[in-house]
Amino acid sequence: MRRSEARLRTIIIAALLAALPVLPSFATGTAGNLDPSFGTGGRVIGTFYGWASAVALQLDGKIVVAGTADVKPGKFGFALVRYNPDGTLDSSFGRNGKVTTGFGDGAEVTAVVVQPDGKIVAAGRSGPTGEGSRFFALARYLTDGTLDRSFGRRGKVTTDFLGGENGIADLVLQPDGKIVAGGWASTASALVFRFAVARYRTDGTLDRSFGSGGKVTTKLRNGSAGLAALALQHDGKILAGGSTRGDIAVVRYRPDGTVDPSFGTGGRVFTDFGRGDGLSDLVVQLDGKILAGGATTPRGGSPNESVFALARYRPDGRLDPRFGSRGKVTTDLPGTLGTAALALQPDGEIVAVGTVTRPALRPSSRLVVARYNVDGQLDPGFGVGGVVTTAFRGESGAADVVLQTDGRIVVVGSTASRRSGEFPFWSYFIVARYLAT
Repeated sequence: MRRSEARLRTIIIAALLAALPVLPSFATGTAGNLDPSFGTGGRVIGTFYGWASAVALQLDGKIVVAGTADVKPGKFGFALVRYNPDGTLDSSFGRNGKVTTGFGDGAEVTAVVVQPDGKIVAAGRSGPTGEGSRFFALARYLTDGTLDRSFGRRGKVTTDFLGGENGIADLVLQPDGKIVAGGWASTASALVFRFAVARYRTDGTLDRSFGSGGKVTTKLRNGSAGLAALALQHDGKILAGGSTRGDIAVVRYRPDGTVDPSFGTGGRVFTDFGRGDGLSDLVVQLDGKILAGGATTPRGGSPNESVFALARYRPDGRLDPRFGSRGKVTTDLPGTLGTAALALQPDGEIVAVGTVTRPALRPSSRLVVARYNVDGQLDPGFGVGGVVTTAFRGESGAADVVLQTDGRIVVVGSTASRRSGEFPFWSYFIVARYLAT
Protein backbone atom coordinates (compact mmCIF):
# COMPACT_ATOMS: atom_id res chain seq x y z
CA MET A 1 0.00 0.00 0.00
CA ARG A 2 1.05 2.95 0.87
CA ARG A 3 3.04 5.41 0.86
CA SER A 4 3.89 9.20 1.66
CA GLU A 5 6.75 11.65 1.02
CA ALA A 6 7.61 11.45 4.73
CA ARG A 7 8.54 7.79 4.28
CA LEU A 8 10.68 8.52 1.23
CA ARG A 9 12.37 11.40 3.05
CA THR A 10 13.28 9.11 5.97
CA ILE A 11 14.92 6.64 3.60
CA ILE A 12 16.79 9.27 1.60
CA ILE A 13 18.17 11.00 4.70
CA ALA A 14 19.38 7.67 6.02
CA ALA A 15 20.96 6.91 2.66
CA LEU A 16 23.15 9.97 2.74
CA LEU A 17 25.03 8.60 5.74
CA ALA A 18 28.15 6.55 5.11
CA ALA A 19 27.59 2.83 4.67
CA LEU A 20 29.56 0.46 6.87
CA PRO A 21 29.72 -3.34 7.40
CA VAL A 22 26.53 -5.34 8.00
CA LEU A 23 25.51 -6.61 11.43
CA PRO A 24 23.11 -9.52 11.83
CA SER A 25 19.51 -9.17 13.00
CA PHE A 26 19.07 -8.77 16.74
CA ALA A 27 16.30 -11.40 16.78
CA THR A 28 17.00 -14.53 18.83
CA GLY A 29 13.64 -16.27 19.14
CA THR A 30 11.64 -18.01 16.43
CA ALA A 31 8.97 -15.34 15.98
CA GLY A 32 10.70 -12.37 14.40
CA ASN A 33 13.58 -14.35 12.92
CA LEU A 34 14.42 -13.78 9.28
CA ASP A 35 12.92 -16.56 7.16
CA PRO A 36 15.84 -18.63 5.79
CA SER A 37 13.66 -20.00 2.96
CA PHE A 38 13.37 -16.53 1.42
CA GLY A 39 16.10 -14.98 -0.70
CA THR A 40 19.50 -15.19 0.99
CA GLY A 41 18.99 -15.72 4.69
CA GLY A 42 15.61 -13.98 4.57
CA ARG A 43 16.71 -10.99 2.51
CA VAL A 44 16.64 -9.84 -1.12
CA ILE A 45 18.63 -6.83 -2.30
CA GLY A 46 19.66 -4.96 -5.42
CA THR A 47 16.72 -5.28 -7.80
CA PHE A 48 16.56 -1.62 -8.82
CA TYR A 49 18.61 1.52 -8.38
CA GLY A 50 15.95 3.58 -6.60
CA TRP A 51 13.71 3.19 -3.56
CA ALA A 52 10.79 0.90 -2.82
CA SER A 53 7.63 2.40 -1.35
CA ALA A 54 4.87 -0.22 -1.34
CA VAL A 55 4.15 -3.95 -1.46
CA ALA A 56 1.14 -6.10 -2.35
CA LEU A 57 0.50 -9.84 -2.51
CA GLN A 58 -1.07 -11.76 -5.35
CA LEU A 59 -3.48 -14.61 -4.71
CA ASP A 60 -0.80 -17.07 -5.87
CA GLY A 61 1.61 -15.81 -3.22
CA LYS A 62 3.82 -13.79 -5.53
CA ILE A 63 5.07 -10.49 -4.12
CA VAL A 64 4.71 -7.21 -6.03
CA VAL A 65 6.99 -4.36 -4.93
CA ALA A 66 6.52 -0.85 -6.30
CA GLY A 67 8.80 2.14 -6.06
CA THR A 68 10.79 4.74 -7.92
CA ALA A 69 13.80 4.01 -10.10
CA ASP A 70 15.78 5.14 -13.11
CA VAL A 71 13.64 4.86 -16.25
CA LYS A 72 16.36 6.57 -18.28
CA PRO A 73 19.72 7.84 -17.02
CA GLY A 74 18.94 10.58 -14.54
CA LYS A 75 15.17 10.32 -15.02
CA PHE A 76 13.04 8.66 -12.36
CA GLY A 77 9.75 6.87 -13.00
CA PHE A 78 7.46 4.10 -11.83
CA ALA A 79 9.21 0.81 -11.10
CA LEU A 80 7.67 -2.58 -10.28
CA VAL A 81 9.28 -5.91 -9.52
CA ARG A 82 7.58 -9.25 -8.91
CA TYR A 83 9.08 -12.03 -6.83
CA ASN A 84 8.19 -15.68 -6.56
CA PRO A 85 7.25 -16.81 -3.04
CA ASP A 86 10.87 -17.86 -2.41
CA GLY A 87 12.24 -14.40 -3.24
CA THR A 88 13.52 -15.16 -6.73
CA LEU A 89 12.58 -12.84 -9.57
CA ASP A 90 9.49 -13.89 -11.53
CA SER A 91 10.71 -14.09 -15.14
CA SER A 92 7.10 -14.11 -16.45
CA PHE A 93 6.69 -10.46 -15.38
CA GLY A 94 8.05 -7.65 -17.55
CA ARG A 95 11.71 -8.08 -18.38
CA ASN A 96 13.26 -10.60 -16.01
CA GLY A 97 10.72 -9.70 -13.32
CA LYS A 98 10.97 -5.92 -13.64
CA VAL A 99 8.90 -3.14 -15.23
CA THR A 100 9.50 0.62 -15.50
CA THR A 101 7.08 3.31 -16.69
CA GLY A 102 7.76 6.97 -17.37
CA PHE A 103 5.44 9.76 -16.25
CA GLY A 104 7.75 12.67 -16.96
CA ASP A 105 11.09 13.41 -15.35
CA GLY A 106 10.91 12.95 -11.58
CA ALA A 107 7.77 10.79 -11.30
CA GLU A 108 7.40 8.83 -8.04
CA VAL A 109 5.46 5.77 -6.86
CA THR A 110 3.96 5.63 -3.38
CA ALA A 111 1.27 2.91 -3.48
CA VAL A 112 0.31 -0.35 -5.18
CA VAL A 113 -2.70 -2.69 -5.11
CA VAL A 114 -3.51 -5.97 -6.83
CA GLN A 115 -7.03 -6.35 -8.17
CA PRO A 116 -8.94 -9.64 -7.77
CA ASP A 117 -8.39 -10.32 -11.49
CA GLY A 118 -4.62 -10.04 -11.00
CA LYS A 119 -4.16 -6.64 -12.61
CA ILE A 120 -1.81 -4.32 -10.74
CA VAL A 121 -2.44 -0.62 -10.06
CA ALA A 122 0.53 1.56 -9.07
CA ALA A 123 0.13 5.20 -8.09
CA GLY A 124 2.08 8.27 -7.05
CA ARG A 125 2.72 11.52 -8.83
CA SER A 126 3.87 12.53 -12.27
CA GLY A 127 7.01 14.44 -13.06
CA PRO A 128 6.77 18.25 -13.27
CA THR A 129 4.84 19.71 -16.19
CA GLY A 130 6.01 22.75 -18.13
CA GLU A 131 4.63 24.94 -15.32
CA GLY A 132 6.39 22.88 -12.66
CA SER A 133 3.27 21.30 -11.13
CA ARG A 134 2.69 17.58 -10.67
CA PHE A 135 -0.45 15.46 -10.88
CA PHE A 136 -1.99 12.38 -9.33
CA ALA A 137 -0.61 9.55 -11.48
CA LEU A 138 -1.87 5.97 -11.82
CA ALA A 139 -0.84 3.10 -14.07
CA ARG A 140 -2.48 -0.29 -14.44
CA TYR A 141 -0.64 -3.39 -15.59
CA LEU A 142 -1.75 -6.75 -16.90
CA THR A 143 -0.52 -9.84 -15.12
CA ASP A 144 2.53 -10.04 -17.41
CA GLY A 145 3.59 -6.48 -16.57
CA THR A 146 2.46 -4.76 -19.78
CA LEU A 147 0.36 -1.62 -19.46
CA ASP A 148 -3.39 -2.27 -19.58
CA ARG A 149 -4.60 -0.19 -22.50
CA SER A 150 -8.23 -0.45 -21.29
CA PHE A 151 -7.31 1.79 -18.36
CA GLY A 152 -7.18 5.55 -18.85
CA ARG A 153 -5.03 6.56 -21.79
CA ARG A 154 -2.97 3.55 -22.83
CA GLY A 155 -2.75 2.34 -19.28
CA LYS A 156 -2.11 5.68 -17.53
CA VAL A 157 -4.21 8.27 -15.72
CA THR A 158 -3.28 11.73 -14.42
CA THR A 159 -5.50 14.02 -12.34
CA ASP A 160 -5.12 17.65 -11.30
CA PHE A 161 -7.04 19.15 -8.37
CA LEU A 162 -6.28 22.81 -7.73
CA GLY A 163 -3.69 23.66 -10.37
CA GLY A 164 -0.64 23.28 -8.13
CA GLU A 165 1.26 20.39 -6.58
CA ASN A 166 -0.60 17.07 -6.39
CA GLY A 167 0.46 13.60 -5.35
CA ILE A 168 -1.01 10.25 -4.31
CA ALA A 169 0.04 8.77 -0.98
CA ASP A 170 -2.19 5.68 -0.80
CA LEU A 171 -4.71 3.53 -2.67
CA VAL A 172 -7.63 1.33 -1.64
CA LEU A 173 -9.84 -0.93 -3.73
CA GLN A 174 -13.58 -0.97 -3.13
CA PRO A 175 -15.47 -4.29 -3.38
CA ASP A 176 -17.13 -3.00 -6.58
CA GLY A 177 -13.72 -2.54 -8.20
CA LYS A 178 -13.58 1.24 -7.97
CA ILE A 179 -10.19 2.71 -7.03
CA VAL A 180 -9.87 5.34 -4.30
CA ALA A 181 -6.68 7.41 -4.30
CA GLY A 182 -5.71 9.79 -1.53
CA GLY A 183 -2.95 12.33 -1.29
CA TRP A 184 -2.37 16.05 -1.24
CA ALA A 185 -3.12 19.07 -3.43
CA SER A 186 -2.33 22.77 -3.43
CA THR A 187 -3.20 25.79 -5.50
CA ALA A 188 -0.69 27.17 -7.95
CA SER A 189 -0.43 30.46 -6.09
CA ALA A 190 0.12 29.17 -2.53
CA LEU A 191 1.64 25.93 -1.27
CA VAL A 192 -1.06 25.33 1.33
CA PHE A 193 -1.76 21.63 1.04
CA ARG A 194 -5.12 19.97 1.54
CA PHE A 195 -6.28 16.40 1.84
CA ALA A 196 -7.17 15.26 -1.68
CA VAL A 197 -9.20 12.14 -2.53
CA ALA A 198 -10.31 10.90 -5.94
CA ARG A 199 -12.34 7.88 -6.95
CA TYR A 200 -11.99 6.17 -10.30
CA ARG A 201 -14.16 3.72 -12.18
CA THR A 202 -12.63 0.45 -13.31
CA ASP A 203 -11.68 2.01 -16.67
CA GLY A 204 -9.71 4.81 -15.02
CA THR A 205 -12.26 7.60 -15.54
CA LEU A 206 -13.24 9.71 -12.55
CA ASP A 207 -16.37 8.53 -10.75
CA ARG A 208 -18.62 11.59 -10.89
CA SER A 209 -20.90 10.20 -8.15
CA PHE A 210 -18.06 10.95 -5.71
CA GLY A 211 -17.45 14.47 -4.43
CA SER A 212 -17.32 17.09 -7.18
CA GLY A 213 -16.71 15.34 -10.47
CA GLY A 214 -14.94 12.47 -8.72
CA LYS A 215 -12.70 14.60 -6.49
CA VAL A 216 -12.73 15.93 -2.92
CA THR A 217 -10.37 18.33 -1.17
CA THR A 218 -10.46 19.05 2.57
CA LYS A 219 -8.71 21.92 4.30
CA LEU A 220 -7.87 21.38 7.97
CA ARG A 221 -7.37 24.01 10.69
CA ASN A 222 -6.69 26.76 8.14
CA GLY A 223 -3.23 25.36 7.51
CA SER A 224 -1.39 22.84 5.39
CA ALA A 225 -2.46 19.23 5.78
CA GLY A 226 -0.72 16.21 4.32
CA LEU A 227 -2.70 13.02 3.67
CA ALA A 228 -0.54 9.92 4.12
CA ALA A 229 -2.92 6.94 4.31
CA LEU A 230 -6.36 5.64 3.38
CA ALA A 231 -8.49 2.85 4.82
CA LEU A 232 -11.87 1.47 3.83
CA GLN A 233 -14.44 0.66 6.50
CA HIS A 234 -16.74 -2.34 6.23
CA ASP A 235 -19.71 -0.01 5.59
CA GLY A 236 -18.00 1.65 2.62
CA LYS A 237 -16.96 4.83 4.44
CA ILE A 238 -13.46 6.08 3.66
CA LEU A 239 -10.88 7.08 6.27
CA ALA A 240 -8.07 9.47 5.40
CA GLY A 241 -5.21 10.09 7.79
CA GLY A 242 -2.30 12.47 7.86
CA SER A 243 -0.95 15.46 9.73
CA THR A 244 -1.74 19.12 10.25
CA ARG A 245 -0.16 21.71 12.50
CA GLY A 246 1.90 19.13 14.31
CA ASP A 247 -0.97 16.76 15.17
CA ILE A 248 -2.25 13.51 13.73
CA ALA A 249 -5.44 14.08 11.73
CA VAL A 250 -8.11 11.60 10.59
CA VAL A 251 -11.09 12.49 8.40
CA ARG A 252 -13.97 10.19 7.51
CA TYR A 253 -15.94 10.46 4.29
CA ARG A 254 -19.27 8.94 3.35
CA PRO A 255 -19.30 6.76 0.23
CA ASP A 256 -20.38 9.80 -1.81
CA GLY A 257 -17.33 11.81 -0.71
CA THR A 258 -19.03 14.12 1.78
CA VAL A 259 -17.42 14.45 5.21
CA ASP A 260 -19.18 12.23 7.78
CA PRO A 261 -20.33 14.45 10.72
CA SER A 262 -20.90 11.39 12.95
CA PHE A 263 -17.14 10.93 13.24
CA GLY A 264 -15.21 13.00 15.76
CA THR A 265 -16.08 16.68 15.50
CA GLY A 266 -17.59 17.49 12.14
CA GLY A 267 -16.01 14.42 10.60
CA ARG A 268 -12.52 15.19 11.86
CA VAL A 269 -10.32 13.88 14.68
CA PHE A 270 -7.05 15.45 15.85
CA THR A 271 -4.66 13.67 18.23
CA ASP A 272 -1.73 15.25 20.01
CA PHE A 273 1.18 13.05 21.12
CA GLY A 274 4.06 15.48 21.50
CA ARG A 275 5.79 17.68 18.97
CA GLY A 276 5.73 17.23 15.24
CA ASP A 277 3.31 14.29 15.23
CA GLY A 278 2.96 12.52 11.91
CA LEU A 279 0.64 9.73 10.73
CA SER A 280 1.94 7.14 8.26
CA ASP A 281 -0.72 4.42 8.08
CA LEU A 282 -4.30 3.50 8.96
CA VAL A 283 -5.94 0.09 9.36
CA VAL A 284 -9.45 -0.93 10.37
CA GLN A 285 -9.90 -3.82 12.78
CA LEU A 286 -12.60 -6.46 12.35
CA ASP A 287 -14.53 -4.87 15.24
CA GLY A 288 -14.54 -1.52 13.43
CA LYS A 289 -11.95 0.15 15.62
CA ILE A 290 -9.41 2.27 13.78
CA LEU A 291 -5.67 2.01 14.29
CA ALA A 292 -3.29 4.81 13.32
CA GLY A 293 0.49 4.58 13.27
CA GLY A 294 3.10 7.28 12.95
CA ALA A 295 5.83 9.06 14.88
CA THR A 296 6.22 11.82 17.43
CA THR A 297 8.92 13.76 19.23
CA PRO A 298 8.21 13.59 22.97
CA ARG A 299 7.96 16.88 24.80
CA GLY A 300 11.27 17.62 26.42
CA GLY A 301 13.13 15.37 24.01
CA SER A 302 15.65 16.32 21.36
CA PRO A 303 14.04 17.86 18.24
CA ASN A 304 16.03 15.38 16.14
CA GLU A 305 14.67 12.28 17.88
CA SER A 306 11.33 10.59 17.44
CA VAL A 307 9.49 7.49 18.64
CA PHE A 308 6.81 5.16 17.31
CA ALA A 309 3.30 6.49 17.96
CA LEU A 310 0.10 4.43 17.74
CA ALA A 311 -3.47 5.46 18.48
CA ARG A 312 -6.66 3.42 18.43
CA TYR A 313 -10.07 4.96 17.95
CA ARG A 314 -13.57 3.71 18.50
CA PRO A 315 -15.77 3.72 15.36
CA ASP A 316 -17.10 7.16 16.33
CA GLY A 317 -13.60 8.66 16.48
CA ARG A 318 -13.08 8.71 20.24
CA LEU A 319 -9.80 7.30 21.54
CA ASP A 320 -10.16 3.72 22.81
CA PRO A 321 -9.25 3.66 26.55
CA ARG A 322 -8.53 -0.08 26.35
CA PHE A 323 -5.51 0.55 24.17
CA GLY A 324 -2.24 1.65 25.74
CA SER A 325 -2.59 4.75 27.88
CA ARG A 326 -5.98 6.32 27.15
CA GLY A 327 -5.88 5.15 23.55
CA LYS A 328 -2.26 5.98 22.76
CA VAL A 329 1.03 4.06 22.69
CA THR A 330 4.58 5.29 22.19
CA THR A 331 7.61 3.04 21.77
CA ASP A 332 10.99 4.52 22.54
CA LEU A 333 14.15 2.65 21.51
CA PRO A 334 17.71 4.00 21.56
CA GLY A 335 18.03 6.25 18.53
CA THR A 336 15.43 7.84 16.27
CA LEU A 337 12.36 5.89 15.17
CA GLY A 338 9.95 6.46 12.32
CA THR A 339 6.87 4.30 11.67
CA ALA A 340 6.19 3.60 8.00
CA ALA A 341 3.35 1.08 7.91
CA LEU A 342 1.03 -1.19 9.90
CA ALA A 343 -0.48 -4.65 9.42
CA LEU A 344 -3.00 -6.60 11.46
CA GLN A 345 -2.61 -10.31 12.18
CA PRO A 346 -5.75 -12.50 12.24
CA ASP A 347 -5.42 -12.79 16.04
CA GLY A 348 -5.55 -9.00 16.35
CA GLU A 349 -1.87 -8.45 17.06
CA ILE A 350 -0.36 -5.40 15.40
CA VAL A 351 2.80 -5.32 13.29
CA ALA A 352 4.48 -1.93 12.84
CA VAL A 353 7.53 -1.37 10.64
CA GLY A 354 9.82 1.57 10.13
CA THR A 355 13.36 2.80 10.45
CA VAL A 356 15.63 3.17 13.46
CA THR A 357 18.74 5.33 13.32
CA ARG A 358 21.51 4.88 15.89
CA PRO A 359 24.72 6.79 15.12
CA ALA A 360 26.73 4.43 17.36
CA LEU A 361 25.87 1.40 15.20
CA ARG A 362 27.28 0.43 11.83
CA PRO A 363 25.35 0.76 9.62
CA SER A 364 23.44 3.26 11.70
CA SER A 365 20.04 3.03 9.95
CA ARG A 366 18.18 -0.25 9.71
CA LEU A 367 14.76 -1.82 9.40
CA VAL A 368 12.74 -2.16 12.60
CA VAL A 369 9.72 -4.43 13.13
CA ALA A 370 7.65 -4.26 16.31
CA ARG A 371 4.70 -6.44 17.29
CA TYR A 372 2.05 -5.39 19.79
CA ASN A 373 -0.63 -7.33 21.61
CA VAL A 374 -4.23 -6.22 21.16
CA ASP A 375 -3.99 -3.96 24.23
CA GLY A 376 -1.02 -2.06 22.82
CA GLN A 377 1.72 -3.76 24.87
CA LEU A 378 4.78 -5.00 23.01
CA ASP A 379 4.62 -8.76 22.43
CA PRO A 380 7.55 -10.32 24.37
CA GLY A 381 7.33 -13.46 22.24
CA PHE A 382 8.45 -11.57 19.15
CA GLY A 383 12.13 -10.83 18.59
CA VAL A 384 13.70 -9.25 21.67
CA GLY A 385 11.01 -7.72 23.86
CA GLY A 386 8.68 -7.33 20.89
CA VAL A 387 11.17 -5.67 18.54
CA VAL A 388 13.48 -6.82 15.72
CA THR A 389 16.03 -4.71 13.87
CA THR A 390 17.66 -5.86 10.64
CA ALA A 391 20.74 -4.41 8.94
CA PHE A 392 21.55 -4.57 5.26
CA ARG A 393 24.86 -3.64 3.69
CA GLY A 394 24.16 0.08 3.89
CA GLU A 395 21.87 2.62 5.50
CA SER A 396 18.43 1.06 5.29
CA GLY A 397 14.79 1.95 5.95
CA ALA A 398 11.40 0.23 5.77
CA ALA A 399 8.52 1.63 3.71
CA ASP A 400 5.70 -0.93 3.78
CA VAL A 401 4.60 -4.29 5.17
CA VAL A 402 2.21 -7.05 4.19
CA LEU A 403 1.28 -10.35 5.84
CA GLN A 404 1.17 -13.60 3.87
CA THR A 405 -1.66 -16.06 4.35
CA ASP A 406 0.69 -18.23 6.45
CA GLY A 407 1.37 -15.24 8.71
CA ARG A 408 4.90 -14.49 7.55
CA ILE A 409 5.78 -10.82 7.52
CA VAL A 410 7.10 -9.23 4.32
CA VAL A 411 8.79 -5.82 4.67
CA VAL A 412 10.05 -3.68 1.78
CA GLY A 413 12.24 -0.62 1.74
CA SER A 414 15.58 0.62 0.51
CA THR A 415 19.25 0.43 1.34
CA ALA A 416 21.88 2.87 0.18
CA SER A 417 25.63 3.30 0.28
CA ARG A 418 28.17 5.70 -1.10
CA ARG A 419 30.81 4.16 -3.32
CA SER A 420 34.06 5.55 -4.61
CA GLY A 421 33.44 7.61 -7.72
CA GLU A 422 29.64 7.53 -7.39
CA PHE A 423 27.53 10.56 -6.56
CA PRO A 424 25.60 11.09 -4.40
CA PHE A 425 24.74 7.50 -3.42
CA TRP A 426 23.35 4.25 -4.73
CA SER A 427 20.00 3.17 -3.33
CA TYR A 428 18.42 -0.24 -3.96
CA PHE A 429 15.12 -1.99 -3.36
CA ILE A 430 15.20 -4.44 -0.46
CA VAL A 431 12.79 -7.10 0.82
CA ALA A 432 12.95 -8.99 4.12
CA ARG A 433 10.66 -11.77 5.31
CA TYR A 434 10.19 -12.72 8.95
CA LEU A 435 8.68 -15.71 10.71
CA ALA A 436 5.56 -14.87 12.71
CA THR A 437 5.28 -17.90 15.02
